[in-house]
Amino acid sequence: MRARALCEAASASAPPRPVRREPDDPRQRAALDCLRREPLSRDELGARLGASAAELGHILLPLELDGRIAEERDGTLRVALDP
Repeated sequence: MRARALCEAASASAPPRPVRREPDDPRQRAALDCLRREPLSRDELGARLGASAAELGHILLPLELDGRIAEERDGTLRVALDP
């Protein structure tokens, strides 16, 4: 009984989770669209987007920091969280 009350109190006081929306940057949206279809290596994703390695880094960094994409052990990227 006490555990249930603690859980209810914790959930009642927790702030609402923010709604994720699509990134404002069209290049980031394009990267997410590609990765929603299938996991890709950085080289494959760069080729599909027509982006250099440096450009791809600028595209992917905010997505990685936001937890939207993740890198697998084999080096492929995948969508981790979707809006």
